[in-house]
Amino acid sequence: MTSQNVGGVVSDICNVGYYGDDCDKTCPSNCENAGCMQANGTCIGNCKEGFYGSMCDLKCSSRIKNCIHCEVTDGKCLICENGLFGEDCRFTCPEQCETCESKDVCMTCKKGYFLLGNNCAKCLNNCKACRHYSECSECVQGRYGPTCGYTCPKQCLECKSADECTKCKVGYESTSRKCQCSHNCYREGDLDSWCSVDGNCSKGCIDGKTGVHCQTDCDDEKRCLRCQQFSKSCEQCVIGYYGKEHFCGKMCGNCLKESSGDIKCDIEDGNCPGACTLGFYNEQCKLQCAKNCDNTKGCEKITGKCVACKIGFFGKKCENSCSKNCFNGGCEQHDGYCNEGCIPGWYNNTCESTCNKGCKHQICDRMTAECSHGCENGYKGKYCEMDCLDGFFGSNCTKKCGYCLSSQPCDKKTGQCTEGCDKGYAGSECIIECLDGFHGSDCTKDCGYCLSSQPCDKKTGQCKEGCDKGYTGSECIIAHVPDVEEESTNLLFIIPVLIVTTVIVVIVIIVFCKYKNRRCSCMLYKNEHQTGSEQAQELNDRGIHDDERSDDNSDDDTLHSEEAKLHKADDDATESGREVDGRNFHRGGEVDGRNLRLGGEVDGRNLRRGGEVDNRK
Repeated sequence: MTSQNVGGVVSDICNVGYYGDDCDKTCPSNCENAGCMQANGTCIGNCKEGFYGSMCDLKCSSRIKNCIHCEVTDGKCLICENGLFGEDCRFTCPEQCETCESKDVCMTCKKGYFLLGNNCAKCLNNCKACRHYSECSECVQGRYGPTCGYTCPKQCLECKSADECTKCKVGYESTSRKCQCSHNCYREGDLDSWCSVDGNCSKGCIDGKTGVHCQTDCDDEKRCLRCQQFSKSCEQCVIGYYGKEHFCGKMCGNCLKESSGDIKCDIEDGNCPGACTLGFYNEQCKLQCAKNCDNTKGCEKITGKCVACKIGFFGKKCENSCSKNCFNGGCEQHDGYCNEGCIPGWYNNTCESTCNKGCKHQICDRMTAECSHGCENGYKGKYCEMDCLDGFFGSNCTKKCGYCLSSQPCDKKTGQCTEGCDKGYAGSECIIECLDGFHGSDCTKDCGYCLSSQPCDKKTGQCKEGCDKGYTGSECIIAHVPDVEEESTNLLFIIPVLIVTTVIVVIVIIVFCKYKNRRCSCMLYKNEHQTGSEQAQELNDRGIHDDERSDDNSDDDTLHSEEAKLHKADDDATESGREVDGRNFHRGGEVDGRNLRLGGEVDGRNLRRGGEVDNRK
């Protein structure tokens, strides 16, 4: 908004394009130069072409069809569309006229004509546009000159002269104002032989181009390095692609890279010329080897058969699982046989059959199932399928049971007597005989008081030779105290024994002294003054076996005869003593824990046979 002083009065004027008291309203868009009255917004001057009215908001064509410009006030048509005339544009101009006032008056001419008077005259034949017959402003293609009387060079579509082409024919390129064969034509030999008169490339196209003029790329993705000129069939693809008829639109498979590192495949079918990358197969190397193939060896290119399987699988494509009982888990690829044998407890080719439980360590021959390491304790037989018979145990049942209680069978595996041992034996297998002094089952009982500490019977505990003094019973474990009557009875047995013993000693001495007169008298003298016990003691000390020094065989016979008689008498006396009260009495034996000696004490009285009384010798 600007201010203006008119006659001393200052007023505001709106900027162009606006009106109103505050100049906040926009003039109508079709007002020419965007001007309008500030008071009411009516257009100042003319409307834009094609509109009329005070606000220039009405179309001329809405009132008169084909009218392109009309009076602002009333809409009367001033200019009709080209080729039409009249107030309502209903009439057509002559054919050669661009615009006209009437059928007889042309205002402008169409191209190829020039205005001659009120009419339009045709230009010369080769003129495309002219101002007069002799002045062509534009020639038809291929012609040049003031009257278009000259022909352009063959490569030129349009030219200014024989040496200056302004537009080249298809297949030719402008180079230094001249048209030459396209640079996409295969260039070999003379320049003019590269392409024909019409610009077609005579010898084909350079790599990557196709078409008669070699102006078209072989493919949009530029994967086809070289293609045929007229069919677009690719003859060479970029590395890693193929597809002769598909513009190299397909990618090669997993072909093994060449030494250069390039991946190449057949351009027509994509087949790999060599091997596949490890892990792929088929002719195009697009299929993956089976998942259970050994990753380090892959599979055969054509069939996909695994060269080797991962441990635990078999089959052409390793689709089958080895038996879980194969040793180390592996098996033969073609048949699944466990090539390293079976784990303990299994046999046959595929380790699917179980060894008998009796095989030692559960190991058996892989083919026959025989227990190759023998049997476990308690079993026997080639296959260890039989239990041991009662009374035997151990591997192959070769051991006999010990002395188990009541002859019960022992454990067939351990040999142990589960119920204990028979009398006289001990140990888990009952094969250890009781030590001396012990008896009974498991040797848990001590022997009784056997005579002279001799061992008792290890089974029954009985003392075979009788009991020590003071004990009785079969096992000599019952303490025994004799009464007075029993002591008297013992004396009745002892006295005859003493008498017989004394007689024997005397007879022996007499016989011996027959040849030893000096000694004999001495001995006889002493014998008269010695008790029987003293005589026996002296003979014992001196050793009556001096008779061995005798040289007289007849005397020896006499001595032996006498000794035999004495021994018989002694035995008779002893036998009679044994029958008393059913008890065994021994000569010189012990009774009731007290030592009874020859010449011992009875009932508090000293009985003496040629001995000393009252502690006198």
